[in-house]
Order: sequence, then C-alpha cells, then structure tokens
Amino acid sequence: MSKPIYMLDTNICSFLIRNKPDYLFDKLQALVESHHQIVISAITYAELNFGAINKKASLKMPDIVNEFVDRLDAVLAWDKNAVEASALIKKQLDIQGMPIT
Repeated sequence: MSKPIYMLDTNICSFLIRNKPDYLFDKLQALVESHHQIVISAITYAELNFGAINKKASLKMPDIVNEFVDRLDAVLAWDKNAVEASALIKKQLDIQGMPIT
C-alpha cells in the first residue's frame, strides 16, 4: 500500500519559509511520523526558485529554498494527468462552495 500524500502549494511553502510557524511544522512532522509523504509540484518548485532569485529576495533565499525542498519527499512532475485531476478537484471544490482562486 502506498503512503498518503500531502501536496503543498506555493502559498503555504512561502508562508512556511517566511514565517516558520511552529504549529505548522509540528503538523507536518506529525504527518511524516504517520507515514505520509509531503511533496510539491514542479510548478511550485519553479515558483519558489523564481521568488528566491527575484531582485527583492535576500541573497540567502536560494539556499533557504533548497534546504526546504531537500526536506520534502519529492517534487512531482506536472503532466497531463495532473492537469486533468487538478481541474476536476478545482471544479468539485467550486461546487462545494470552496473555490480555489
């Protein structure tokens, strides 16, 4: 049986990197201890890297992003199946009154 997967989006990754909230790191640690995988998509990885080299970013930011990503289980490819699945999830959330903007 495969491990359950939690995929973090760019906003939560940026929040974690900037604010380092203990309560969220504790939640992620509990998930890891419960044998869940913590991953990001290739798109999130690209966005984090772009933010790290942005002219407003600290010179330390590329290293901080790399350290953050190294602690994750994987950076997953963004292929045709992923695009189609995300569209269906987005539609379902919208129907439930929880749209992703």
